[in-house]
Amino acid sequence: MAREKVIQGTDRLAAKYESAGYEIAWKQRSVGGYPFRIDLVLTDVEVRAPEGWGMTSGRLEAEAFLHAPGHWVFAAPRGVSLLRPAGGTVEITGSTLHASLTGLDMRPPRFSFEGLNLHFRTLDGRDTFPMTGAEKIEAYLRPGPDHQAAVLFRLTKGRADRPGGIAEPLRLDLELEAILSRADSLKETGWTQTLKAWATAGGQASLRSAKATAGPAMLVARPGTLGLDAAGRVSGQLDVTLGRPPEMLLALSKYGLIPKVSDADLHDLPADTVIRFRDGSAFLGPVAIGAAPRLF
Repeated sequence: MAREKVIQGTDRLAAKYESAGYEIAWKQRSVGGYPFRIDLVLTDVEVRAPEGWGMTSGRLEAEAFLHAPGHWVFAAPRGVSLLRPAGGTVEITGSTLHASLTGLDMRPPRFSFEGLNLHFRTLDGRDTFPMTGAEKIEAYLRPGPDHQAAVLFRLTKGRADRPGGIAEPLRLDLELEAILSRADSLKETGWTQTLKAWATAGGQASLRSAKATAGPAMLVARPGTLGLDAAGRVSGQLDVTLGRPPEMLLALSKYGLIPKVSDADLHDLPADTVIRFRDGSAFLGPVAIGAAPRLF
């Protein structure tokens, strides 16, 4: 009975996302683990969203205790490959790639992800990816009171090749913590529809803390509020403090993450400034640094 419920449940979930435009396929599915557990194994999995993003994996494993079928843990022992709408496939491997999901009756559910000793490799040498590896990546989502949710993302000891590859890789670290309002609207099928519903409901992200370092350069953001405009781009303003701002801007420019900056921009940029996301564009103080991030 447990086996049939798991099979029916995965079929219903796949059909739900396929009706929303996703492509979902796997080569083989097995269910076991009784009498105390339920183990679900999928091989040669491919999932692709309508926007072109997706993932593939040679093997995905999921497990739950039979007495707690609403609490699942997941693992990808062979790694995963990230499919991008622009750019080639990125292979992601590591000593650990696992996640957990529980509280499926809550909005949002409780979700955790952890990746250890990660390596990133583009399968087409002509394509690029910002990082080559990371010691650890963590992501957490927790429901809270008053239709709120807490989000935490942490990247520890990321590595990026310097332009020309003539020096040691650049170390990257990032930590971001925020509280989301109107988390009760995060209930649609798929990333795009979920974020559209959240933005339409007036959802905002109240930043509690944010810190990013790239080699000697540093950016620290103070608490502030961000939202999404009708086009899905980030909007709002954050007060930030920059450590060695000229080096930070030059590094971002060399990696192609922002447009080229002039000496005048570097000379006039103060350590205490603001990041503004307005009308689809992003500004660091008076310096235009490109388009605002687009989430749908």
